[in-house]
Amino acid sequence: MLARLAFTFIVLAAATAAWSAPKPEEAAAAHVARAAQLLDGYRGRPEALQSARGEIDHALRLQPRNAPAYRELSRYWIMKGHTGGGSFEPGSLEAAEKALAKAQEIDPKYAEAYVLGGHLYRLMGRPQDAHAALDKAEALGSRDPWLYLNRADLLGGETKCTASRELYQRVLDSGTTNSKAMMSAYSGLICANRRAGKLDEVDALYKRKIAFEPNTAWTYDGYAEFLLCARDDFKGAVENSRKAMSLMDFGYARLRLSASLVREWAAAVEEGSADANDPRLAEARQLVGVPASEPVSRIVAEACSSEFTAPERAIEKSVRKLGMPRIR
Repeated sequence: MLARLAFTFIVLAAATAAWSAPKPEEAAAAHVARAAQLLDGYRGRPEALQSARGEIDHALRLQPRNAPAYRELSRYWIMKGHTGGGSFEPGSLEAAEKALAKAQEIDPKYAEAYVLGGHLYRLMGRPQDAHAALDKAEALGSRDPWLYLNRADLLGGETKCTASRELYQRVLDSGTTNSKAMMSAYSGLICANRRAGKLDEVDALYKRKIAFEPNTAWTYDGYAEFLLCARDDFKGAVENSRKAMSLMDFGYARLRLSASLVREWAAAVEEGSADANDPRLAEARQLVGVPASEPVSRIVAEACSSEFTAPERAIEKSVRKLGMPRIR
């Protein structure tokens, strides 16, 4: 019996000696990888950002001088501060720059930090710094799809649309498994083709983007805006706006659905099947908080970037027909 107990003790002691806790840098790397995955999958839901921040903080507690963790912290601040379009909460981009500078200070040869710099500096209105960061990343040997995407965004902003489209297409053709990069490439190519007036290509790209990732509310909202404002397809816009709202209730989706309903109402007025008391108008006003005393045309003007679009002209015609308040 004593011999058996002694043998068991020896086996347990050997197993304990063989096992050792992971090194801090290994444990930190696992937290950074989870943070990157969460940020790559971020599509507007704050829980993903909160979880990513927790992973980053944990990584930095384990290894305070971890360059990839600071890069993910920079990404976190960019995403957290984004309020729509090219707008950001005050201080968010500055916080992102501070984190990115720390990553570059820890590891001056960390190419991915410079790739992100190309994106961040463009958002901060510093195109020369953005190009320099991307040049640095390329010189360090980066083949990150974001290198091409960030360069494409820069070139598009400089009206070098052909070069920009080629880079977006390069990412789509690359077979990358980075879904966020693929979605960004679709968005960039959609924007470039829309500026070039290639509306059929834009339509096809939106359908491909939805097929690639069918549960992203932002894509349906973008498609609804395109259908309403560029093609005056209010039925398609209503359908896609409602799909966006079913996935996530957010301001732009409400605005787009509201405007699409107003345009649908205007078509019914022209057909003689609707009046000023139509329930579509009530829903449209309720969605965006526009009282009955204000012109409904205002909703479409906001949804279509205040351009005097075909939908807005049709609505103004119906408004005049019914003697309702006009916006112009």
